[in-house]
Amino acid sequence: MASCKSPNEQYYLKDDQLLHQVSIRDKLGQEEGGLQELFYDLMVTEFVLPDSILVSQIDKIILHKQKFILFDKNLSLLLVFDPNGYFIGKIGELGLGPGQYQGIKDFSVWEDTLTIFSTADLRLFQYSLTDLEFLGSYKIEFFGNSMIQLSNNEFMFYINHNPSDFVKDKNVLYYNKNTGETKTFFPYDHSKSNAIIPFSGFISKQGNEVYFSLPFDDKVYVFDQEKLDFFLKYKTDNVNDFVFANRGDFQKFLFGGLFQDPANGVSVLGNVFLKNDNYLVFSYYLNGRLYYGIYSLVSNGFKTFSKGFENDISFKLVGDPMILNTENELIFISNSETIEYFRKQGGIEESFFGKMFKDLDSVNSLYLLKMKIKPF
Repeated sequence: MASCKSPNEQYYLKDDQLLHQVSIRDKLGQEEGGLQELFYDLMVTEFVLPDSILVSQIDKIILHKQKFILFDKNLSLLLVFDPNGYFIGKIGELGLGPGQYQGIKDFSVWEDTLTIFSTADLRLFQYSLTDLEFLGSYKIEFFGNSMIQLSNNEFMFYINHNPSDFVKDKNVLYYNKNTGETKTFFPYDHSKSNAIIPFSGFISKQGNEVYFSLPFDDKVYVFDQEKLDFFLKYKTDNVNDFVFANRGDFQKFLFGGLFQDPANGVSVLGNVFLKNDNYLVFSYYLNGRLYYGIYSLVSNGFKTFSKGFENDISFKLVGDPMILNTENELIFISNSETIEYFRKQGGIEESFFGKMFKDLDSVNSLYLLKMKIKPF
């Protein structure tokens, strides 16, 4: 994680960019009555896994040219499916041979090339998405938490809680593997701002744009690839003065009880940020509880939901929303093990999601859930 930027560092607003104030403070804890008030047109696609492949949980999904790439970070698995749920194959494998890696920290896609970021190997591994074949690897000199590919040669890394001699005290690194050019952004004090739980702050690629937010901050920046700089794009009003006064010391803020105490009214952005032309969808914490917000860029309206819906267990069946497409559809992922667990607990068939699972009996499947946001 990273702390706030220094007082002397500024990121400017481009002339053709309007700073959008996201006003949500008064509605942060007001959940809707149920999912049927937020979404419609629910669809489920079953991804059947080969018997030889087991997953723990899916942490990231990219949809690229009619291929779904699913990432299991715990097991360093990258799986590829077609839109109908047919298993195409996996990307690389663990090992020390050609095209093999010792672990996957993150991955990104540009055109028909998929790049793996491995901190265990300190290398970038590239594969063809056409035939899933290994293309080559490149040595790097830094650790990090997340990676985004900007072009065939350019990458952006969220260094987060991994300071090193190469990046020193900066939080974001731009890197061109062909020219060796680098540029760093957002300084932080790693003697105080050092944690291993990246639940607040994010770097996110939505369409052709890259967005970044520091942990415990109220600002979202967009990256200008031509000027190689960040510019302020969105500002929220959900972070209070208490957070700003204490966020510089992670140990105090996270482990000293300040974050969990309801009396402090702590509200911060999480690490989920999705965007299309009509909506922002993001996670946030309010008094230690995780929520998800849907903000309309058209009407400036705001609605919120959480896994704690009392009258519907649906969001206990899935993880974070992972994709917001151009059709205003949110995409989630679940698995047969989770579905079977809650089926035994009871109540699943009456839930918004559960109606779709009542006749499914697969034992090694993933389920892609897609539902459309109701306009508001």
